[in-house]
Amino acid sequence: MTEEEKISIVTGRGMWHAGNSRQIMLCDGPNGLRKQDDSAVSNNDSIIATCYPTAVTIAQNWDPDQVRRVADGLANECILEDVSVLLGPGVNIKRSPLGGRSFEYYSEDPFLSGITGTAFVAGLESRGVGTSLKHFAGNSQERFRMSSNSQIDERALHEIYLRAFEMIVKNARPSTVMASYNRLNGVYSCQNRELLTDILRNRWGFKGLVVSDWGACTDLPGSIRAGMDLEMPDSIGFHRPSLEKALREEKDGSMRRALDRAAARVEKLITDTFPDDKNRKIRTDIDTHQVAKQTAVGGSVLLKNNGSLPIKKGTVIYASGPLYRKLRVQGGGSSHINIRRDPDMPAALRKEYEVVEDPKEADVLLYFGGLTDEIEGEGYDRESLELPDTQKEDIRNLLSTGKPVIFIAFGGSPFIIPYRDEMASILYMGLPGEAADEAIMELLSGRVSPSGKLAETWPLRLEDTPCFGFFSTDSRDIEYRESIFVGYRFYDTFQVPVQFCFGYGLSYTSFSYDGLKVKDLSTVKLKIKNTGTVSGAEVVQIYVRNPEGDFLRERRSLRGFKKVFLEPGEEKEITISLDDRSFQVWSVEKGDFITCGGEYAIEAGASLQDIRVRASVHVEGENVSAGDRERYPSYYPGAKRRPVFSGADFQKLYGREFSDFSRRGKGEFDRTATIREMSRASLLARLVAGIVHREVVKMSSSGKDNDPEVRMMEEFILDGTIDAAAIQSDRMIGDDLVRALIEDANGHHLRAVKELLRGGRK
Repeated sequence: MTEEEKISIVTGRGMWHAGNSRQIMLCDGPNGLRKQDDSAVSNNDSIIATCYPTAVTIAQNWDPDQVRRVADGLANECILEDVSVLLGPGVNIKRSPLGGRSFEYYSEDPFLSGITGTAFVAGLESRGVGTSLKHFAGNSQERFRMSSNSQIDERALHEIYLRAFEMIVKNARPSTVMASYNRLNGVYSCQNRELLTDILRNRWGFKGLVVSDWGACTDLPGSIRAGMDLEMPDSIGFHRPSLEKALREEKDGSMRRALDRAAARVEKLITDTFPDDKNRKIRTDIDTHQVAKQTAVGGSVLLKNNGSLPIKKGTVIYASGPLYRKLRVQGGGSSHINIRRDPDMPAALRKEYEVVEDPKEADVLLYFGGLTDEIEGEGYDRESLELPDTQKEDIRNLLSTGKPVIFIAFGGSPFIIPYRDEMASILYMGLPGEAADEAIMELLSGRVSPSGKLAETWPLRLEDTPCFGFFSTDSRDIEYRESIFVGYRFYDTFQVPVQFCFGYGLSYTSFSYDGLKVKDLSTVKLKIKNTGTVSGAEVVQIYVRNPEGDFLRERRSLRGFKKVFLEPGEEKEITISLDDRSFQVWSVEKGDFITCGGEYAIEAGASLQDIRVRASVHVEGENVSAGDRERYPSYYPGAKRRPVFSGADFQKLYGREFSDFSRRGKGEFDRTATIREMSRASLLARLVAGIVHREVVKMSSSGKDNDPEVRMMEEFILDGTIDAAAIQSDRMIGDDLVRALIEDANGHHLRAVKELLRGGRK
């Protein structure tokens, strides 16, 4: 390639393509194919495709084989549509249940996320369809997602937030990894050499391409030097001059060598995933709708049952709730699929039971509720764990009839279930995809026994969450004070009561565990038996309980699992491999993982709080008793219900200065600033913010302020970098306006006027 071709190939072609003379298409996923033209305005303006359950329900299957079936179905549609790279999966850790995009991520646990993501990536890549592992890294919230700084200590980074990425890179070899919007420990991910080169390539051996999230690259030469290869989308010429200048002015040839590497990786991606590749063949034995249905059934979690489920034939049913006639089956934003069929819950119920309009005439009352699109979505985080008051009132009124109430719950993340002690049964569907109505009927009727298990903890109250007070705040400086104590690692270690624990899920049958044996500290064998009267599947979970000591460490962690199907009375002996990190921690001093010696317990159970059998093992390794109780006293709560992690203790754990990106003032604004933060100092920015709101509402299909797509787009433009907003605003915000906004915010008002006049802006 000529230098001109190299400069051209490291930036996208329009919104969705990459390459020069040969181009490939990258499309959103990962719970379906969202292919659209560059001219599309709405996220919903895309081809019709199979809508699989979202990541929350996929993960609750605890079944890599089922994940591979989803990947095979997705591969078929990508091949049919000449799509080279599907932008997924998302494996960021669910740090808080308030995360607006939690439905797109698998779990609060890196091991479960890593196993699930590995199956997804391997399935697509084996069919010649590239994947994009995202969002790398520390992308844990939606608020200020394009301008926040995730401040994560070294142990938490390697043990929690990078672990799933590491597993998938090493075991499934994704074609691409997507660098996230946010800063990680002070440096934007796209410009973070430690992240993209030292860790991803040198430590993990990644051979593929690093692509920016859409609009995440604001410094093209700096990003290419750091290890990013392809900026997306097309920067409409904004970034090219800076790259040409860097090449022109360099003296040591390092910029040119970095460009050569990036261009070669883009060319290799095109070669490896080009649509005419003979390895990309359609599989005719896949019914994608049936795969969506099976995944929804397998990932639904029975949270409570007093015997009301399954519902017998001949039972008279009354059904209601805000999500009854319009089931919520997927999330909003960039993963929203143009669904081929809307599930029809009323019709599905009528096929099996004489559904009545008056609850007084019914034997059982079904309530369909949970989180709506207005409550959670890409671009904004939730503000509460509570359901709307209208739903609470609905449930209270149903309970007042004295009839059994069965709650069919939807949502991409936990919420507080009102009156849960008074309800007869609770069935949590997550976001179950296009076959939701069929899946629900399989479970309500008892044709299939529920077998899903929670992939994250459901807390009792917001104040109990580990990052309470340090998640989605008004600051762009995010302190991950809870460190390694994320999700169940927190609740279990500090004995904080919860609604439902990690790994929890009931069945219509029962199972017994026996004969646990541990071989060579690498494999666990045990017998599992169906002791009930109906067939069903059990997820056997293996936890490693750590030795007690004066060292910051979780009480126990998930290190293996297996889903087993058994007929009534059937018994199987199963073998489960332990995670290779089962007895290791990250050593800050050595910059690597080390094995910790001591007495461990290997525990097998139906959930974190339902351990059935255990065995003790001795592990040879290093002594890591480090005096942490004295060094970080607030991380040892004593008799408190929950610890209050102090800023001073976290500062010592973090080991570097905290950032202060929320306090930019005159003279400090540049292309990484946001319109909203510049509004504090600029009348022009305040005027532009008002215009943006009006235009985004006008462009939406609903024309309403609270439309989820309006909220997402407005957050992107106002709280994303002004550089990204300009690139993706279809030239509504031109480069002249960007310069004017920066000049005005920095106090140079006359220069701002000159920039506006130069661009012909009124």
